[in-house]
Amino acid sequence: FGWHRWVGDLGDTVGIDRFGMSAPAEQAAAALGLTVDVVVARATAVIQNVRESGAALHG
Repeated sequence: FGWHRWVGDLGDTVGIDRFGMSAPAEQAAAALGLTVDVVVARATAVIQNVRESGAALHG
């Protein structure tokens, strides 16, 4: 959806890229990878990648 321009090569986005799932909210979120554990793991990976690259974190 065009977020790459904002997050850059070392960034990542978390969101829904498909629609039509019918399930209780927690079940749907888990199936779509929208859990605290997944988001924390992906954010941690981005921070680690930035540190290893020598780039600066902004924001």
